Amino acid sequence: QVALPGDEQNFGIDYGYAHITVANDTPEDPSDLTGGFRDKLQADLAASSSARWKLLMHHQPMWSASTRHGSSQTLQQAWQPLVDQYNVDLALNGHDHDYEVTKPLIGANVQTSGTGGTVYIVAGSAGAELYDNGNDFWTAYSEKTYSAATIDVRKDRMTFAGFRQDGTAIPTGFDKSKP
Repeated sequence: QVALPGDEQNFGIDYGYAHITVANDTPEDPSDLTGGFRDKLQADLAASSSARWKLLMHHQPMWSASTRHGSSQTLQQAWQPLVDQYNVDLALNGHDHDYEVTKPLIGANVQTSGTGGTVYIVAGSAGAELYDNGNDFWTAYSEKTYSAATIDVRKDRMTFAGFRQDGTAIPTGFDKSKP
């Protein structure tokens, strides 16, 4: 066991060129999603505003087309405005046991310019029973498969590459460059 920073449920760490924010989206008191936990998320994102790359990790996806749980509208309303305000590059989730990648989003609007918006990835299929995947207007890729992934963060580029249990690459992940 290790002690995590902060309250061990909501914290941020700097790792190379990336700032990684971890947030508990399943508190004992659900009002914390719009109260204390939201405040901690905002404080961490504000403190990391100069980070080159920003990642957010939490369990329930804001955007998911899975037929099991799907998108969390509570998190979309409570947290997505902060994700947009602080220009989070990549949000990583589980909860739905499939593999999904969104198109870049600001609010519920797909960004087509190639520079703005957050990509949301659900990679919740490491070993439990798989859920049926789906597609929606925001979906860039969706597959019912066991998966794992690697993230490579460099000064000018960040990539997220998924691969299936048999080692074959999943065709869509995340690849973004900054000058």
